[in-house]
Amino acid sequence: MPVLGGRAAWDQIRAEQARCRVLFTSGYSTSSADITQILEQGFTLLQKPYTRDPLLQAVRTMLDGILP
Repeated sequence: MPVLGGRAAWDQIRAEQARCRVLFTSGYSTSSADITQILEQGFTLLQKPYTRDPLLQAVRTMLDGILP
């Protein structure tokens, strides 16, 4: 993202909407520092590239309240 990374954007959103759920997506390796931190905190990460069905399944699971 041009100004904020995903984690920084999430921190700002959470400050205003503490119960907002988030689904992170990334094309970076899961061994990168930011991605490792996201996974360690229990967030869900959908690796790029992904197709429609995995995205829809992740969103449905999140809306159903199964994910943090």
